[in-house]
Amino acid sequence: MPDVDAAVRAAFADGTWYEGAAVSAALIRELLLGPQAPQSGVHIRGARIDGPLLLNFVETHVPIMLEDCELTDPPSLYWSRLGYFSLQGSQVPGVIASNARFDGHLRLTRAVVTGELRLRGAVISGGLRLDDARLVNSGAYALDGERLQMSGDLLATGCDVVGELHLERVQIAGRLALDDARLSAPGATAVSAGIARIGGGVYGRRASVEGEISLRDASIGSGVVLSGARLLNPDGVTLRLSRASAGGVFLGSGFHASGEVRMHLAQIGHGLTLAGATLHTPGRVALDLDGIRVEGDVDAHGLVVDGVVQVRSAVISNFLRLSGATIRGATLDGEPVALNATGVQVGRVADCSHGFHADAAVRFTGAQVGVLNFSGGRLASDGRALVAFRLQANELDLRFAEPPGGTVNVAYSKVDILQDDPESWPRAMRLDGLVYGALRPALPPGQRLGWLRRAEPGYLPQPFEQLARTYRGYGDDRAARAVHLAQQRRRRATMPWPARVWGWLQDVTVGYGYRPSRAALWLLALLVIGTAFFQGSHPGIAGVGRPPAFNPFLYTLDLLLPIIDLTQQSAYAPIGTGSQLVADGLVVAGWTLATTIAAGATRALRRD
Repeated sequence: MPDVDAAVRAAFADGTWYEGAAVSAALIRELLLGPQAPQSGVHIRGARIDGPLLLNFVETHVPIMLEDCELTDPPSLYWSRLGYFSLQGSQVPGVIASNARFDGHLRLTRAVVTGELRLRGAVISGGLRLDDARLVNSGAYALDGERLQMSGDLLATGCDVVGELHLERVQIAGRLALDDARLSAPGATAVSAGIARIGGGVYGRRASVEGEISLRDASIGSGVVLSGARLLNPDGVTLRLSRASAGGVFLGSGFHASGEVRMHLAQIGHGLTLAGATLHTPGRVALDLDGIRVEGDVDAHGLVVDGVVQVRSAVISNFLRLSGATIRGATLDGEPVALNATGVQVGRVADCSHGFHADAAVRFTGAQVGVLNFSGGRLASDGRALVAFRLQANELDLRFAEPPGGTVNVAYSKVDILQDDPESWPRAMRLDGLVYGALRPALPPGQRLGWLRRAEPGYLPQPFEQLARTYRGYGDDRAARAVHLAQQRRRRATMPWPARVWGWLQDVTVGYGYRPSRAALWLLALLVIGTAFFQGSHPGIAGVGRPPAFNPFLYTLDLLLPIIDLTQQSAYAPIGTGSQLVADGLVVAGWTLATTIAAGATRALRRD
């Protein structure tokens, strides 16, 4: 080795690269720590480094570059303080650098590390370069960077990793870049960066990841960008951002996940983009946004989901865009569900319009939105199509692309404007307790009553009264009376037969008080009949004294009006059985007519 040692020493002295067959690691240590340590650093290329490079607790600031080399043992840099350190293109059976400090970059570009890259508690004033590197430590940590602190970027673009990138509690001022990376930890965690602080954002564009990416409780300044990435963890979580805070999250443009994407309780500053993404988690939750807070939009236009989307109790300041999205849903707690947005708050528009398609129930129970728009959307064909119980919205648009076969439940909701289309009215609806300020279009009552006939379960008074109140607000009292009349007829069908008979009499005579002209017609008809009859069949004089002149018209009117006395009925009595029956019939008809008029008038006045 004397010739090699001399050549290495000469190269170090000249500040040039040594390129040879083999170099002793002990010689490198000796030169670095000797009295004549080269100020230009150590430069070795293409050599085999024999033995362990032991630099534990060493302090040196000269560059160390062992590039395109083969190291027989893992370098040990435990608690050392070094300058720029490069293993670019080298093959290394691991690196031990816990609590080490690097005053410059730590470069492993194109390196092959077949063991653990241990940087636990290390501090790097520059960046960590792992671009196009290969880290292999299957079933364990390929990189253990827990509590790693870095002033620059962690660049792992094009990196090939078998094992876990363990980055819990790291502090990275720059980026965590995994663009075009290939990460493999089947059924386990591929990237673990919980409670991390990453100022420049996390990038994984076009990355291929088998296993979970966990960024739980992380703080990510510029956001998370995974456009074009493919994440595979079918039996678990592919991306975990639970309780994380990020400037934005971009998962659109070809993003594909086989396994759950979970972001519950995350806080996102500039918006969440899922436009064009595909999530494949059949039979369970595919996207969990429960409790998320977004200061911007959630853009999921064109999202395709085989599974359930959950947005329960989320707060979204602007738009929730689901137009063009397809959600196949799954059975949860015994009920098929596609979109569960229970308790969601959307500042502007929850857009489930043109192209939106849900194969199972869509839930907006207790939601508060500016506009909930289903115009041109398609809902489930059976079971529960839409559950918007206790919804609060400025506008609710139910102009579906086709009539939902399932039930639409908007019971006890409150909306300012309700838009719908008779061509797409659902097969069945729950309308009890629904309060609205205006209906668009303003259909005639005949059509709107067809809408109410779809209401379940059976007769309920409030939907009729709300519709009548709306017509009255338009100034259309005639339409309001028509609705009230239809209400009484619907109610009559639910009553015992004696009450149904009495109701039928009120309907025929005065239309329950909402058709007062009928009373006049009945009175006129009976008056004509009675006058004609008694014109030819005069009654006899009743009692003593001088009676008034008989007048068949006044006599009939006196029989019909039970309260007013025109002196004809008291002065004359019918002669014969036929006349008596006619007179009694007019008296009964008069009392019935008067009673029904009073009952109907009382009801109409109370309603109005």
